[in-house]
Amino acid sequence: MVTSEELDILKEHYSSFQNPVFYCSNQLEILWSNPAAGKIEQKYTKDISVIWEEFFFSLQQSDPTTTLSFHFICGDTCAWLRYIPVGNGGFLEWLLEETDSNSLSRFHEFSMQSSDLFSVETRIYLTNIFNVLPFLYKEMEQQEQYESLDYLKQISQNAYHLLKMVNNSLAYRKLSPNSLRLTAVDITKELEQLFILVQANLLRSNKTFEYHLPDSPILMQTDVEKLHIALLNLISNGYLYGGSDNLVSISVCTQKEDLIIRVTDHGEGISTEQFERVFTPYYSYNPNTGTHSGIGLGLPYTKKLAECLGGSCLLTSQPHQGTQVVLRLPIKNSVKDTVQFQSNRFEYSTGRFSPVSIYLSDICEIPIF
Repeated sequence: MVTSEELDILKEHYSSFQNPVFYCSNQLEILWSNPAAGKIEQKYTKDISVIWEEFFFSLQQSDPTTTLSFHFICGDTCAWLRYIPVGNGGFLEWLLEETDSNSLSRFHEFSMQSSDLFSVETRIYLTNIFNVLPFLYKEMEQQEQYESLDYLKQISQNAYHLLKMVNNSLAYRKLSPNSLRLTAVDITKELEQLFILVQANLLRSNKTFEYHLPDSPILMQTDVEKLHIALLNLISNGYLYGGSDNLVSISVCTQKEDLIIRVTDHGEGISTEQFERVFTPYYSYNPNTGTHSGIGLGLPYTKKLAECLGGSCLLTSQPHQGTQVVLRLPIKNSVKDTVQFQSNRFEYSTGRFSPVSIYLSDICEIPIF
């Protein structure tokens, strides 16, 4: 355990901090907190409990003799945590602050207005492009214009990128608790079918993808199609921003009355400068190029969906070690519910315009036919 002298030093150092600071044992038992912590304890109770559990999970997976640093963001709570071994125990420094949600309000408002450009009409124009491409491909192939075929593939990929942006924009704008189509499903089976398709698509592009599912069924009520969109966006982000040789893995388990989905990449992580903006709609930043990238709705959509389902979305990042997104969704079911399996529709699962094809188009080449 930490000594009283060490605790006195911490109190003296952090008592005047405006940000909340918690001093904890290696079992995350709170030994002391500064005055600022008491003022926000009730306000952030939900977010703190999620952050606390996930940090303890990460701590159990790590070497307890080394210093661990994490960035967390959940809801409106942004936290920096550092676990430091001390003597036979250890302590945790937790700097917690509310993100400045108004700092980009003008940018956000402008972006919301601009998103009206991504309308149903835009999708119609893109459909016309997609319909012409197969005929052009056959014509060029018959005339052995193989160099031109490469340009045609680029047109196709760019059209897919635009279609993904349009779909994400419309999906985000329409998403609300009232828009959910809750169905009783075996979520284990649903996710397995999705991940098999994802793995097959990524193998074509020489990318490694891993997933781990429970052996037993998990029956719950959820909106499967919207959950698929969220997960496909997270997988795409992992490869797009984590590096082309990155490994993205997903693990699924239950914890008490919740379904836990962890999406982990092993890239460079998110910089401190960009961290607080990751859930800001229409804000995007590619650390590999140092420029803005995409429409910036993948993470905001995922967070909004989790909250509409009564759950939470937690993001953690460590410099040069990767990023993890944790979805915590309540398992709502009833013995009267009829469990359905929704993912057996061929076109939805494998077609050219399926969610898998559209949302992985940033990282996979989608065939023209």
